[in-house]
Amino acid sequence: MFPTAVSDCAAAARVYACAMPESPSSSGRTADIALCLLALGVVLGCVGLGAPPRMESVEGMTPSLATFLEALGPATIVRVAIALALAAVVAGGLIPLWRGVRAAPRIRPLLALAALGLIALIPLPVSLIGIVSPYVGETWEHLSQGGLDLTRTLSVWPAGTRDALWTLAGVIAATAAAFAAVRGAASRRGGLASDTAAERGLGRATLILAFVTTVATLECAYGIATTHFGDDTILGLAKVSGKGRVTGTFVLAPMLGVWAGMGACSAMGLLLVEALRPRGGRSIVLAVSTMALVICVAGGALSLARLMLAALAGGLLVTAWLAGGVLSRSGRARTGYVLRGAALLAPIGGLAAAFLVPALRQRVEYLLPYLQGHSGPVEPRFAGWASTWELFTRVPIFGTGLGSFGRAIHLAQSVDAPDEMWFTHCEPLNLLSDVGVVSFALGLTWLVASVWTGRPALRSSDPRRALLAAAAFGASAVVAVAGLADFQTQFPVVAIPFAALLAIPGALVIPVAPEGATGGTTAVPVPRAALTKKLRWIAGALVALLVIPTVSGYFERRAHVTDGFEPGATSGERHLARARSGMRALSEAADPAAALDLVRADLRAAAREDPLRDAAHVWDALGTLAARSLTFDQEDSDALRDEALAALGRVRWVSRGHADTNLQVGLLYLDLLGTSEAPHGPPGDTAMAALREAGAIRPQAFSRAWREALARELPAAALEKIVPDRGHAQRTWAEYLRRVGRTDEADAILRTLDPEGPDGR
Repeated sequence: MFPTAVSDCAAAARVYACAMPESPSSSGRTADIALCLLALGVVLGCVGLGAPPRMESVEGMTPSLATFLEALGPATIVRVAIALALAAVVAGGLIPLWRGVRAAPRIRPLLALAALGLIALIPLPVSLIGIVSPYVGETWEHLSQGGLDLTRTLSVWPAGTRDALWTLAGVIAATAAAFAAVRGAASRRGGLASDTAAERGLGRATLILAFVTTVATLECAYGIATTHFGDDTILGLAKVSGKGRVTGTFVLAPMLGVWAGMGACSAMGLLLVEALRPRGGRSIVLAVSTMALVICVAGGALSLARLMLAALAGGLLVTAWLAGGVLSRSGRARTGYVLRGAALLAPIGGLAAAFLVPALRQRVEYLLPYLQGHSGPVEPRFAGWASTWELFTRVPIFGTGLGSFGRAIHLAQSVDAPDEMWFTHCEPLNLLSDVGVVSFALGLTWLVASVWTGRPALRSSDPRRALLAAAAFGASAVVAVAGLADFQTQFPVVAIPFAALLAIPGALVIPVAPEGATGGTTAVPVPRAALTKKLRWIAGALVALLVIPTVSGYFERRAHVTDGFEPGATSGERHLARARSGMRALSEAADPAAALDLVRADLRAAAREDPLRDAAHVWDALGTLAARSLTFDQEDSDALRDEALAALGRVRWVSRGHADTNLQVGLLYLDLLGTSEAPHGPPGDTAMAALREAGAIRPQAFSRAWREALARELPAAALEKIVPDRGHAQRTWAEYLRRVGRTDEADAILRTLDPEGPDGR
């Protein structure tokens, strides 16, 4: 499949120049506009204001700014920029909307992936879902227990799918715009780009690399200055992942590390291009490029992110190795050999830093317990990968829905990965579980085709063109390596520049007229005027369809503040918050039964709108039990008891990895069932199973208060069977810390154990 797709893409790339609409200068202008909009969205929304959000960094801000950030204002800016950029490339004919209007061939797999993502949002009959994706169908059946009426789609978390589609839209817009801008935006003759167009496209590629270099350099410089010479804050506010790790203004140090790697590779390419100028490089450009390279390398290393150090080294290796080959072919063999020799030193230097720099060595040592076969706490990525693979095996064809991982993982999460998992820290695995092998093949086709069609640029007769392609390949390699054990492209701040960089090499390939082509032909089947009018109507409709609800959604979230909700709360979260508030006020209600009916309606709505959120089902069960306490009719009491057990059964289907939830369900099972089997949970589900799972997830959850509560329900012998060895994980980790000489940390861990518990000192 892949060789055929790559061959087709390569052939399409050769005829791309002949297949664009007439008046390519107009297409070039729309490509430039799209790139400027995307750049503005990245700089203003992602870098300047924080999308992904600053999280607890909003503490200390003015109320208006804090509300803006919490209501996802920065994300709204980014989405508006993506929508406008997408409309621009549509209006310019840069995306294939009908037969005869061709775009960069690499866009087609992305469009197919987006189409499948949209299909996953469409409500479908139960029988059809069961045929297409049996596990998803079974999941909806389990979650509909107790008569819960659910909207059933192929995506188990439609809200996550909609968010992921926004990022994918940004990738499509960046790919189309970068390809069109670099391929040539001036006049053509005979279907082939003129020398002027080629030079102009070369300038566009340089500008894209310069943009990445500038942003990365400023971020790294700011991060180094505030971390090592300042107060480690963002504009006076504490950094989320500070504590000595350089983050610039990004939320996470790994994200800064990826940008540092992209910036370093781009700076190296610009430096080499300038050095090869016929009359010698301009001193100011050489100095600035060198300084940018040094600052980006330093920022990537000081991010103290293990994988980012490997990604930085991998990107520099690719850039230097490819650039060395370019120099060798252009008559500078000695310089090329030196550069390739230096390329081999990049991974060696990274490996040395991992063991010689104390802060990095400490992070590498986190892997040793697992590699040495010890039980207890290990690198959580391994457990997360195992859980993700298990989830994928349940939905191997179409997955659980693009962007659904944050909720779907709790259907299969291992107790060895107790923390909340929104991403699996491995983008290939994340994509497999989200979209299955079908869409994974589309994503891989896009990646392989982009690389394959860009390879000829490395052998261009113009060394500048080849060096820019080498830099773009190196910067893209940084993101690809980082994605092997992280989740960089889940956010537009990395996904958009990555897509633009990956499109550059293929666009730098000089088009060759296909055999038998005649000058002046065009593949557009309708007159240009009619085509332009249709494209503009489609672009306008696209803007209205995407921008208007996005902006109105922001103001809706902002208005939630006046209602006492979190500004960024979803509809389901608002129902749950309102119901919990109502539960607390029941004792003061004039008519508790009527008030409870309203509360239960909100709880049922929360469970229906976000069925994979276990808290919604827990509170649904609590509301039902409260209603049971108000009835004196035995038949109604039994019905409400069954309804509560159905809600608890739904919890147990989606509560993997949540210690507190399983503790609560275990206690409720004890009240309702004793030690009998639960009728609606997973096979063999009991109170002891829920409590045992809670203890395995988070041993410290069994505090003395919980044990006293449990002891009132069960004899001591039974209690000992369900309470796990809650100090096992801590003791194992403390023993390891002692072996490596970190005695104080080991003692601190042991002091946290309950002295009166079975594992106390």
